[in-house]
Amino acid sequence: MIINKSYKFRLYPDEDQVNSLLQHIGNNRFLWNKLVEFNKKYKEINNTIPNQCILQKEIVNIKKEHEFVKLSHSQPLQINAKRLHEVNVKSIKAKTIKERNKKIAIANTKPTKYRNKCVKNALNYSLPNFKKKSDMSGSLFYPQNFKLKKSRVFLAKLGWIKYIKHRNIQGNIKSVTLIQHGLKWHISVCTEVEIELNKNPLKNLIGIDVGLKEFATFSDGTSVINPRTIHKFKNKLAKQNKKLAKMKFTKNELCSNRDKQKEKIRRTYSKITNTRKDFLHKLTHDMINKYDGFFIETLDIKNMLQNNNSRTNRNINDVSWYEFCEMLKYKSKWNNKVFYQIDKYFASSQICNKCKNKQNMPVNIREYNCDVCNTSIDRDLNAALNILEEGLNTAGTAGINACGDETLVSSMKQEKREILQAIA
Repeated sequence: MIINKSYKFRLYPDEDQVNSLLQHIGNNRFLWNKLVEFNKKYKEINNTIPNQCILQKEIVNIKKEHEFVKLSHSQPLQINAKRLHEVNVKSIKAKTIKERNKKIAIANTKPTKYRNKCVKNALNYSLPNFKKKSDMSGSLFYPQNFKLKKSRVFLAKLGWIKYIKHRNIQGNIKSVTLIQHGLKWHISVCTEVEIELNKNPLKNLIGIDVGLKEFATFSDGTSVINPRTIHKFKNKLAKQNKKLAKMKFTKNELCSNRDKQKEKIRRTYSKITNTRKDFLHKLTHDMINKYDGFFIETLDIKNMLQNNNSRTNRNINDVSWYEFCEMLKYKSKWNNKVFYQIDKYFASSQICNKCKNKQNMPVNIREYNCDVCNTSIDRDLNAALNILEEGLNTAGTAGINACGDETLVSSMKQEKREILQAIA
């Protein structure tokens, strides 16, 4: 089986190379904004979205009109046509239109002071937007015309640039992408790797229940404490943003101190992101080494964020359940492990793992006390056991798609019987 892997490394360009990179990123951003402008006019005139071919022809016209765009390599520029077309296609899907109408309805209920801005943002939901230079972010995609040697990378019209190669690259290299994060630069290398399916019997399967108090609770009784990353930097961010708010801003004048303060805030947010990813990578790595398969609940995070409690919303965003699931999913695929998500409407917290009695369980009650069999068990552990059993039941019917091979399905059924006997 062929899988895709990406490797991210830190770039260290010199001063001249930084200027060249900023020029290329700026040209790419300028071209995107011109295409978005053309896209809006085309939809108004023709009442339909332009296809990729029309957008690529428009790139040629933009190059003729603006000579400085030709300083950049053609391939990072051409990819904008494909990406814009993908955004257009997504924006006219029934699911996206339904979500946009829902946001418009919510925006109309806002106070008069903020209503116009909220409605404008809702109308532009999932539509292509203009990019800002002040965001200090961008990327350059190279499917060809690049070379990798030891700790240097060669890119067309940029030359050789140093990077820190902290790990070996496996597989056939298909493309590279230059990424800007403020004043830092990174390179992402995408490869194709062939792996063999593991047909050994499964020995250790677990159900996972995620939460805010405990980041995750496993069906074997293990729990992982929520690191609450944003809480550690909350005071620092508040001071930095307060200092930025007091600085005067004039459009006609360059404010170097304001730009420096914005860069400090950007570095703090980058530190938060890196701290969170470090925790998730270490956790998922340990889980892959310890267990053979994972069953986890499917969470509707968008609906969870609809409540008006800003503190709860901040904690939900900080805990990064979606990123945790995605990491565990692709690492399971790389290492021939089972990964399966149960239905999001399965009431894992309300069902007794022994007698299957279903009762209401408010969020503030942390102990599950069954009204029928008088079982007393931790709420999260009970949910993890229910998720494991539901996963073992439904993954067998989902079959080879969930597990990869028929022998894995049969071994899962045997594992299910052993686990149910142990619970009983």
